[in-house]
Amino acid sequence: MFARYPKLIQAIQQRATRYNDTLAFIASPPTDCRINVIVPPAEFGVGRLTMRRDKLIHGYQMGRHAAQSYLAQLRDVAA
Repeated sequence: MFARYPKLIQAIQQRATRYNDTLAFIASPPTDCRINVIVPPAEFGVGRLTMRRDKLIHGYQMGRHAAQSYLAQLRDVAA
C-alpha cells in the first residue's frame, strides 16, 4: 500500500523508538540544555483517536491556555 513511500514506512517503523528516545531526552537532558515542558491539565480529554469537534476545540483551547500561562510566567520573571 505504501511501497511508493519508503520514507513514510521508515518513519512509521521508527515512531515508537523516536518517541521513547524523546521522553528519555526530556527526562535527562544534557547539562547545557534547559527544557520547559508545556502540557495541558490532567483532565485534558483529547486522545489520539478523538474525532469529536467539540472535544478537539476544547483541547486546543486548553493547550493555548497552558502556553499562555507559561509565557506569562516568563514575562513575570523577566520583569
